[in-house]
Amino acid sequence: MGVSILTVASILRASGLVLSTVNYTSSQFQMGISGPYSTTNASGKISMYASSCAWTGWVTGTEATLLAYQNTSSQPAGMVRVSIDGGSFVDAVVSGGRYVLFSGLSNATRRIVVRINGAYGGSANFPASGNVLAVTGYGPSVTTGSHKFAYFDLNPYVDYSGTKAANFTNFLPTNFRSASGTTYGSNAATIRFRGNPTWIIANVGTNTGYVYLSKNGATRTRHVVSSVDGTATITGLDGSLATYSIWLGGGMPNFANQGSGYLCDATTLEDLSVKRMMVEFGDSITYGANSSGIGEVAILQTAAALGYSGHTSGISGNTFADVNTRIDTVLANLYRTPTSSDVASLQLGTNGSFATGWETTYGSIINKILTAGFGKVICWMLPAPTGSSGEATLAAAINNIAGYVAGLGDSRVKFLDTRSTDYANVARADGLHLTDAGYASLTLLQQRDFPALLA
Repeated sequence: MGVSILTVASILRASGLVLSTVNYTSSQFQMGISGPYSTTNASGKISMYASSCAWTGWVTGTEATLLAYQNTSSQPAGMVRVSIDGGSFVDAVVSGGRYVLFSGLSNATRRIVVRINGAYGGSANFPASGNVLAVTGYGPSVTTGSHKFAYFDLNPYVDYSGTKAANFTNFLPTNFRSASGTTYGSNAATIRFRGNPTWIIANVGTNTGYVYLSKNGATRTRHVVSSVDGTATITGLDGSLATYSIWLGGGMPNFANQGSGYLCDATTLEDLSVKRMMVEFGDSITYGANSSGIGEVAILQTAAALGYSGHTSGISGNTFADVNTRIDTVLANLYRTPTSSDVASLQLGTNGSFATGWETTYGSIINKILTAGFGKVICWMLPAPTGSSGEATLAAAINNIAGYVAGLGDSRVKFLDTRSTDYANVARADGLHLTDAGYASLTLLQQRDFPALLA
């Protein structure tokens, strides 16, 4: 007996030699979404918030189309935008009642990022059930994340730090990170999780610059965020079960609505047994001024190494009085109420006036941190490099802080002496602000000395 034509066709399709189309359901499509989405904004649909939300995946085929709408049924041109393999976003053409992500291309695997045009706000959506994405090709396929998480989505497998702000009405997660600026400071925050990914995609926005990743507390790697599609794809992870810490950093970032979503291909996620944050309050050193990225700040790497989710709240030029004024708002907007397992690092004094009465202001800051619930406050400031013009002045300031902390006699408040490292070769030309190498030196000092202070 001969082999039937249908059997031959099936074999050819299986081997990728025959052009075919595979449909992917709404639930399958949703696994590629990172950022603010809503299941209630439009009845029977999943809404993607414009600009901030993204769908990311690897699509193999010659053509891909998406079923999407504005509100209930309209399909305006220019609403859906697509980037292919890191290229500039272009408008997806509407054809046959669907948005064409690409067509007429050679059969290949492409990295696709889909975003909604900013003019459409929360009105763009796709059906909550049924087929949504169709891919045609020779052996067509789609790969997306198996797990996704975002700041403030209360994922039990993830630990967060940072200062929160309200999200868009009806959209999840209910909070984003607040913008960096004059209220919350740098607001560089960490997401920490345990899993076994081989890749992680960060949907963080085009003004961020970098994503920093530390595995099991080891020295961070820095990954460039595409200035076009606003994502960073971190590949080459070995798939072993580990604790990953991720934070953002750029030159002068504004983190409003940034860092909103992460995807990974982990087959296993484990709940972090200990959730604790390490928050640093301070001035330009905490902000990361003059380093190549705000994420170079030592406390973020120190926190990762010691099992905390790190967070910075630094503003260049801040004095004791400045921090005493703004810290109430920062503490009130942390992602959760601090506990005795949490640590505050207080890096102040370089800009401070040590005139009579400074102790009252400094003490007020410490009291507010302890009253908020933190279990430890570590107080410190950087010395000037040996031989610099400011060496004697800053040495006197450090002695003032050391003496004040000693006088408190409070086991919850500790002094970190940073003078065992000479920053002469790792400071900027101004003799004060650190280079990336300077932050690396400070990180090593903190990792060495913090454990005894935290005991």
